[in-house]
Amino acid sequence: MSTRYAPQACVPCRTLKRKCTKELPACSLCRQLRKECGYPSPLRIRSARPEEVTVLSDRVKLLEQRLNGDGREGIGLDHASQPLAQGASLALEVTSTHRLEFPAAFFLELENYRPMPPDHLNPEMFVPLDVFHFLESKDSMQALLGKYLTGTQTWLPMLWKRRTAEKVTSFDENMESGLVLLLLCMKLVTETPSTQDHAASTALYRTAKGLCFRLENSCAMSLQLLQSVVLIAVYELGHGIFPGAQLTITHAARLGIIMGLHDRKHAPQLFKDPDTYNMREEERRTWWAIVILERYMNIGTYGQPLATPEPLQGTLLPSSEDAWNNQGGRLGSNVPLFTSTINLNTEIGAYASTCQAAHILGLVIRHRDEQNSVVADTHYRITEAQRLHSTLVLLSLHLSGQSTIDVHNVSSVFTAMGLCYAARVTLYNMYACNEHYSATEARIAEETEMQQASIEGLKEVTQCVYQLAQNIFDVAAMDDQLISRSLLLTHSLYFAASELGWFIREMNFIEDVQFLKVVVKLLKLMSKTWRVAEYYLKILEEDGSLASLTT
Repeated sequence: MSTRYAPQACVPCRTLKRKCTKELPACSLCRQLRKECGYPSPLRIRSARPEEVTVLSDRVKLLEQRLNGDGREGIGLDHASQPLAQGASLALEVTSTHRLEFPAAFFLELENYRPMPPDHLNPEMFVPLDVFHFLESKDSMQALLGKYLTGTQTWLPMLWKRRTAEKVTSFDENMESGLVLLLLCMKLVTETPSTQDHAASTALYRTAKGLCFRLENSCAMSLQLLQSVVLIAVYELGHGIFPGAQLTITHAARLGIIMGLHDRKHAPQLFKDPDTYNMREEERRTWWAIVILERYMNIGTYGQPLATPEPLQGTLLPSSEDAWNNQGGRLGSNVPLFTSTINLNTEIGAYASTCQAAHILGLVIRHRDEQNSVVADTHYRITEAQRLHSTLVLLSLHLSGQSTIDVHNVSSVFTAMGLCYAARVTLYNMYACNEHYSATEARIAEETEMQQASIEGLKEVTQCVYQLAQNIFDVAAMDDQLISRSLLLTHSLYFAASELGWFIREMNFIEDVQFLKVVVKLLKLMSKTWRVAEYYLKILEEDGSLASLTT
């Protein structure tokens, strides 16, 4: 009896992009893998809309032009002759042609190296056809940029709006490859993946990761490539893709260090200095974004050295939001991270406050990790802990006041508050219980003082996080996108819920139960946008922190 074949590939093969043999009732691949095989129902196959036919026709014409050899070359051109029916994604293929020459002297003999123009390692390319599927038309790209600027840009403002908007406006098929990838990654962090798909298996995520790998394999290196890696890390961190998030953040740090963004004065510079202040400010903001994300990534784990070095004495903070957005047509000024005196008239923006909070969080992480890695003088460690405690308390007060004044940048201010509160809980958890100290070591009175400050601090922070959650709900009543822009608050919310659960078990205060309900409610709402919140809730349920909510 002759074998019958289905008109389309089976669902498992379509999902995994395998070449299906289409036998009925089950294809050979599924039989070999002992997987359930199924084919889509013909009743669900709809006719293509006229506009879809037009778009497809235009793309076929474009492909034919490239095949006819119009004299142009691009990174993706050599793949155009390969049949698309093979199921291979163009963005995931790695081409060996048109590979850029990275200056070997930069690593082999730095004395002979001269910095290049910033766009020297940013090749032009034909936009792969599978990327067109996501970027669609120029109007769609403009809408994507607008959505990004009112979303991720509000709490991680690293892109220079005007320059990015100009590049999107002048989009063409031969545009610089860095912008193609950046647009793809902007779409990645502005869209919420379907609940039916794992965040790491979506076509958009795989295409963005594949195109990024492909460009790096071609020796591409640019600020836009680095920003794209940062956005991929945001997506992975926000949806709990581990260890991918950790690896991507570390990768971004290494790229930034190669470019010399961590130390403009002493580190080797891959590229020449930027031509304008705003271009330099964009580099500074991008590097700080990496620092922020890596510090945040290391709150819940310990013993892993940070990939980003501690800021140097001359490190500058980003300018204020008004100056960065050129409101009033003025250039911004940059406040040093370290100062010997405090000027109360100095304008510090919300993003700069986030950078300050991330820096102090990094100091707390280092203090925590050194506890088990070196034998330090007890008096010195307690003194350092007290100094960190005082600094964090002052920063908390400053941010609380800033949240009521800077109403136009609340996403960034709330992010800074979340990092500050997470740093405080991390520090206080080290000293709130002193029973784990060695009985053979000498004890000092300052340990008890720090223990008392930690216990009181934990109580204060949980109340602060509760109030922050209430403020978010109040602002969200007028801005329904605010909760989706609060990714870096998730760990402080988790910390607060965990501590409140402990307080309830120890003292059973009704007030703490109400606080816990509000914090958990916000985590549940955030889980609709960022799946990592689901993981936090699961941990809280498993350790019994939410038991009071079910009784």
